[in-house]
Amino acid sequence: MSDTNSRAARLNINPISTANQNVQILKKLALSINSGQPSSIRALSAPNAAQNNRMQLEIESKESKYSSMYEELAKIGQGNFAIVFKCRNTLDQSIYAIKKTKAQPKQNLETSDARQEACILANLFSKSDTKHIVQYYNCWIEQNQFYLVMEYCDYSLKHQKQYQEWEIKIILKHILEGLRFLHSKNLVHMDIKPENILFKKKDLSFKIADFGLSRLQFVKEDEDIRDGDQRYTAPEIMEYMNFGTPIDLQKVDIFAFGCTIFELMIQEELPKSDAQYHELRKGISKRNFKDVGIQYSDSLIEIVCQMMAPKQKDRPTAEQLLNNTYLFVPEENELRFLENSNQLLFQEKQWNQQKELRESQRRKTFGSNWEFRGKQGVKNRVQVKNERIRQETERRQRMSRMDCFQTEEEQNSKILRSGYEVCEKQDSVEQCIKYECQNSRNKSA
Repeated sequence: MSDTNSRAARLNINPISTANQNVQILKKLALSINSGQPSSIRALSAPNAAQNNRMQLEIESKESKYSSMYEELAKIGQGNFAIVFKCRNTLDQSIYAIKKTKAQPKQNLETSDARQEACILANLFSKSDTKHIVQYYNCWIEQNQFYLVMEYCDYSLKHQKQYQEWEIKIILKHILEGLRFLHSKNLVHMDIKPENILFKKKDLSFKIADFGLSRLQFVKEDEDIRDGDQRYTAPEIMEYMNFGTPIDLQKVDIFAFGCTIFELMIQEELPKSDAQYHELRKGISKRNFKDVGIQYSDSLIEIVCQMMAPKQKDRPTAEQLLNNTYLFVPEENELRFLENSNQLLFQEKQWNQQKELRESQRRKTFGSNWEFRGKQGVKNRVQVKNERIRQETERRQRMSRMDCFQTEEEQNSKILRSGYEVCEKQDSVEQCIKYECQNSRNKSA
């Protein structure tokens, strides 16, 4: 936490003083969170002066703090109301992710979802540090926009199309640890999905992000519940909205996370509606994994089926799932697996860059398609080259498959040779017996 505090201190510029009324609100909310009681106040905030120092709100100033302190490097995400940029701090040269939320018509940014997200993250990291929730650093308001500074992660679960079982096991372990920490503070996320689970290469860990819909887990009577993406919504949300049935929001997070893992395993996006959408909310079983290209173990399939159970009482908590022996992974193996996975992704990225470089060189050599349109000779050369590359790729794939089964083929050939030798010996013995029988008949005659 010393490194986190020092970095936050470097980002601190002009802490604002808080009015007495706001201080009373902060104290009241902090008390409700620590005591585990429901609160009527919607936005969560920091309970002490040190945390208020970190979460400063600077109302529009003449000089833009964002443009003067940060350099935009790339846009890494965009939602309906917010954009996330990869930025470099001009003072400490560190890389951060900054989320910019523009105020909607008739909306007060000081009571918006963006400020609530900042308050929740500040509250979480004021109590203890957790490795599997994105780190919060700073926030402020300027030019009718809310700025939230967080740690930069390299990619989300959408970055990779196919996951092996050991990768899914580590994702399960890391995110369940994050959910266990979150639920222990009487908070729920309410928007778990692949886009909100990030991986940081430096820490070799998966992290939960985007707390815009997070809230206290207690539900008051006739209270509206805001949920996230419909593809990952638990069935009891609709039951609560229609019939007012009791609801456990922690189990809503578990269902959404189960849907996320299920999507990674089947390698298809989940439906937003139609018959298949309702079928998944009636429960899944092993038959739902039949057409999956990778063979997953029964233990993993059973865990996902439990997480997506249609009744919330049948779903395990994050603590219960972490006690499952299947999720026990020695730390040294976990780090080795993640390093290998990171190396494979790096090699894939390098290969794609080389492919793009070769393509650009080819275009420079032969000109663009518009330039050599009608030049049949050049076209034929390009087609021949592409065909040669395709054949070479297929040959390498065949060779790689042959290498995989070379040992097995050698063993089979040894077995066949030994079988042939036995058959030849048997044939020779039978010939000798027949020859002796014929000689004996001739002598007797």
